[in-house]
Order: sequence, then structure tokens, then C-alpha cells
Amino acid sequence: MTTPTKYVLEGVKTPLRNATGRRYFRGKIRLEDGTLHRIEIREEKKYDERSARNYLAWAQEEEDKSHALHIKIVNTKAKEQATVAGAAGELAQHWYGRYVVVHKSLGNGVEKHAGSWAKWCAEFFNGTPMTAITPAKVKAARDNLTRARLAGEIGAKRALNIWGDQIKTPFGRAFSDDDPKYASVRVGPARDNPALDIKPPVSAEDREEDERERQALEPAEFLALAACEERPLPDRRCDAVMTYSGLSPSEFYGLRKVDVRLDAERPHFLIQRGRDMKTGETTTTKEKQRNRRVPIHPELRPLLRVILDEADDAAPYLFPMANVRDVEARVEELRGHMKAAGVDRPELLEGTDTLLVFRCQVVPHDLRGVVQRRWLRHGVASCVARSRRSRRCRRRLINPA
Repeated sequence: MTTPTKYVLEGVKTPLRNATGRRYFRGKIRLEDGTLHRIEIREEKKYDERSARNYLAWAQEEEDKSHALHIKIVNTKAKEQATVAGAAGELAQHWYGRYVVVHKSLGNGVEKHAGSWAKWCAEFFNGTPMTAITPAKVKAARDNLTRARLAGEIGAKRALNIWGDQIKTPFGRAFSDDDPKYASVRVGPARDNPALDIKPPVSAEDREEDERERQALEPAEFLALAACEERPLPDRRCDAVMTYSGLSPSEFYGLRKVDVRLDAERPHFLIQRGRDMKTGETTTTKEKQRNRRVPIHPELRPLLRVILDEADDAAPYLFPMANVRDVEARVEELRGHMKAAGVDRPELLEGTDTLLVFRCQVVPHDLRGVVQRRWLRHGVASCVARSRRSRRCRRRLINPA
């Protein structure tokens, strides 16, 4: 017995013909609420029954995964019928879809919102009207974040970010007495906010403890690693640029040649974009400013001139994209380079991957993050940069021969 399809292919029993008399097919897919909705079959596929059927099957599968079309229809209807209190009985996932649209229109980054909601919030809120969500459901979502943090699945900082970006802030805008920018997604007064007065999944002390557990490289250890010839020269150059610039991986790998302004009155990086570190696609940066200028350290300028001279003018980006998915291999690779460089502290070479300074997706990011913060905090960045060992290291990076 065959399973009946969810979609409907039209034009099989009763042929459909266009103005020129050519036969074509059209179809409908079934939405989350059980209704059928007609979609446009691609031009190159709608004149052949098999191609049209395959296209509908693919479209149905995609809709079953994301419910994107259903959410779009619900949001459109909600906007048409919108009042200050929002659509009556609007489900949490549909409200959140509208919220993301408004949030993005105000210039905020929303690339990871849908995925974070699906992973951390959908289990507790989907299928429930926004106005029917109880503090107990919010606490359940909060407790799940706490559990994940204690199990080592996420860090304290990540738990706080999810809590703020997916729950606390959106709910505060849904239940508000005076928030003109988000008035179109308001569903009730502030006193009805189910997330009101609920404590976050982790404390500020937890976050500080996580930061302390991440072992930082000492300046001398970084210089030894940057001078280690067993580590590929492109990697060492990336380490140096990221450490002295303080750029995030997304900003660093989003740089193009025109963004490095060495001949400006005050040399700087012009940060205009970022890159998604999983897909490599161009995206927005975490900063609120659309464009910002990051000063270039004087000791970094000679190396940058060499990198610019050697760069391929046809390449879209200045630095190649690393294989960020192969995290474990990168950890072991860097451990090997650290041993070769004489960096032998046990907590760096034998600690758990989740606590290593280089456990993130891109190795230079960790070197940049922990070393830069530590150097700047103690005011020794310039001293190290001017040291004799640093000068030898810099010469090797610029002219390896």
C-alpha cells in the first residue's frame, strides 16, 4: 500500500494549456495547518509531468522542515489584521517569525536567530499562543540552558546570549507598555510578561569562571608559536594579524584588499562585512555600526604590506577561509605545533578541548581573543611588539627565507 502524497499535481487528468497551446502542470503543497497552497513550479520543470512532480515533492519536503511558507502567510495575515495587541491566539513560532522580520528591519543581525529558536526554544514554546505562555514554560527553557551549560554542551556566555536574544529580550518586546519600534509585535502589557523576574540560566560569576578556565597564552608563548617554522607560514601570518588587530574571525575573513588602508593618515582596517564561519557566506558583523575603523598597530604594517603585495587581485577576500568544521583535527594540529615551538604547559597540551584557548572553530581566533585581551589589560602589547624576539619573529613572517 502506497502512502498518499501531501502535495497535489494539477493538470494530469484535465490538461492545462497556456496561451500558445502548450501543456503545463501546476500544483499545491500542504501547509502545517493542513491547508493546501498553490506554488509556482519553475519554468523549466512545469512542462514535464515527472519534473513537475519531483519539484512538488522537493517543495513539500522543504516546507515540512521549515514551515517557511506557512509562517510567511500567517505573518502577512497578521500584519493585515494587526492591532497593537497583535493577532489573537498567534502561536509563539509564528510571532517569533514576525519579530525576526521587524528586528532585522531595524538593522540588527538575525542570521542565527531561527536556528537558536529551533534548538533551544521550540520544544517549550511552539504550538502555544504567545499570550498563553506561562512562567513555568519559561523556567523550563531556562533550566534546559542551565543543564546544557553544566553538561559542557555550551559555555556560560553562550547560555546568557541565548537567554537574552531568544527569550528575555523578545518577550520584553512582546509584552510592553511603551516600545514604539516594536509596537507591531506587541501582544500584551508588561505586567503579563511570563519571563518577568525570572533569573537567567547562569550568573555573572559563572561566566567569569568560564573565562578563567580558558588558559591564555603568555606573550612569549605566542611569539614562540609565531616563529615556529613547522607551523605553515600562512597560519602564522593570520595568527599575527588577528592577535595585533583584535578582529573577530568573521571580520578577519571578511577583509578585502581595499579594506586595508595602510596609506591613510591613520592606517586602519575598514570593517564593512563579516563572513559566516560555517558557510563562508558574507554576513553582517556583530557591531552596531555598519562601517567601523580599526587602527593598525605600527608593528603590523610591514607584514600587511607584504601580504597585500602577494595577494591575488582576483581573489574575493584577502585571507583564505579555513576548514572550520574540522575542529578536532585543528586542535591536535595546533597542539603539535605548540610542542614543536617549546610551549609545554600541561594545561594547554593535556586539558580538555572545551577549555583550550584554541578550541574554537578557527585557531587564530583564540590566539587573537585571549592573547589580545590579556596583553591590552596589562599594557604590554607594545613592549612585546618592540622586543628583540618579536623583531626576529616579524622578520621571519615577512621574509621566511
